[in-house]
Amino acid sequence: MKNYNILNRTIALLLGGTLAALASCQSSENTVDNETTSSSSDTTVAEQTETEEAIEPSFEACDYDGATFHIYAPDWGLYRNYFFADEQTGDVMNDAIYDRTMMVEEYLGIDITHSSGATEDLNVMNLMQQTVMSGDDAYQLVLTHCIQDVGSMLTAGLLYDWNNLEYCDLSQDYWNQSCNNNLSINGHQYYAVSDFMLPDPNCVLFNKGMIENYSLDDPYELVRSGEWTLEKMIEMGSAVTSDLDGNSVWDINDQYGIGTANDWYWNSLIYSSGLSLIDRDEQGNFELAINNDDMYTLVEIVDNLVNGSNDAYLYDFNIPEEEKLMISRGQSLFQFESFNRLNLLRDSEVEYGILPYPKLKASQDGYYTNDWSGLMAIPKTITNPEMVGKTCELLAIYSRETTIPAYYDLVLGTKLSRDEDSREMLELIFDNIVYDPGVNYFGFSSNIMPLFYVLHSMVIREGSGDFASWYARYAPGAESEIKQFVEAVSELEA
Repeated sequence: MKNYNILNRTIALLLGGTLAALASCQSSENTVDNETTSSSSDTTVAEQTETEEAIEPSFEACDYDGATFHIYAPDWGLYRNYFFADEQTGDVMNDAIYDRTMMVEEYLGIDITHSSGATEDLNVMNLMQQTVMSGDDAYQLVLTHCIQDVGSMLTAGLLYDWNNLEYCDLSQDYWNQSCNNNLSINGHQYYAVSDFMLPDPNCVLFNKGMIENYSLDDPYELVRSGEWTLEKMIEMGSAVTSDLDGNSVWDINDQYGIGTANDWYWNSLIYSSGLSLIDRDEQGNFELAINNDDMYTLVEIVDNLVNGSNDAYLYDFNIPEEEKLMISRGQSLFQFESFNRLNLLRDSEVEYGILPYPKLKASQDGYYTNDWSGLMAIPKTITNPEMVGKTCELLAIYSRETTIPAYYDLVLGTKLSRDEDSREMLELIFDNIVYDPGVNYFGFSSNIMPLFYVLHSMVIREGSGDFASWYARYAPGAESEIKQFVEAVSELEA
């Protein structure tokens, strides 16, 4: 805990809106997965901050006399580089994180600390079990994987209900409402996502040169008009597919409408199609929701693309990067990609833009995608809910001013930092992230996982478009998994 007095905390609040802007002037180096990319944008954190009115906390500054607020996160994903900073380094993202921490510490008179597990250690549940069994208040906030043990920690009774934190205003837009609505159960909410949690959705990249050379529709305008659909993407891709070497053998030496990995990227098409694995019935209970006409249409479209045409080149996610037909090779119009891997394109000579995943039907009300980042959980053993609630609320509020705009610039990088269209698309994607209990609670289960990964497992790996048989194979087990989960939660809350 830094020894700031109340006056200094007040001054810090007044200056808080400018801290991120000052940080943006200190360095043009952004670190992505321990690799460095340059950012020359003048429209960075400062201008982003100026466009939004600062949010004022609903409670007054106070002094918890140096109480510790300890955050645990697995050594995974964005947690590695974009959540914690112990000192200022001149790196824009690092300093935005540091500023946020300082602002919260000073407002509440606390000391925010953090720790993580061993490399790739996703087993947060072991730590939570040890904490709760010992009655230890060692962790006030625990960050999770998006799927690993999320359901198990809930049914094991390890978690504190976010609804009982008086000073967390979950109705505000800096708390994700899809998470609030879809992951709550029996009137309780054990996981939350705020602006503190940097999102990691998937997106579509497009080759700007090909759009121009083939006189194709402007993808940005298609998004704005609501006409950016999966079939439109495939139609545009088909226009550029070409057997470049003329040997009638379709391989990495040819040109394709889409070149992308054959794995989890495809799952996000479920959500961009307005679908979900689990929904609620009229009584608000979880029910399997994927057996409908739109799902059959989605499977048919993807099956025709992957197994009935030469318009897509799919490669294994785990092969060396140089063996992948990524958009940077200039041989594909579109590519599915995750935000945390955009750094791999930092040296690309191909000019590309960012788009949301396409709709299934133009009549859908928006562009949606699921998040592959984690969730926020609170151990059941916390002893000062007031301090925990205020800290979590401030972390959310101040992230809007500091880390979120810095993360935007980090994702956009040098190639796209002045591309206002891609920035608009980025904000559209981030503002429409959805959560599904079928993913977070059941994504690794024996029967729901095959439905979650149906486009990869059935269509791509097995080369089949027979969703009716696939669903019949896994639905009974999936329904049983849902029933057992709900019963376990009900017994816990009895």
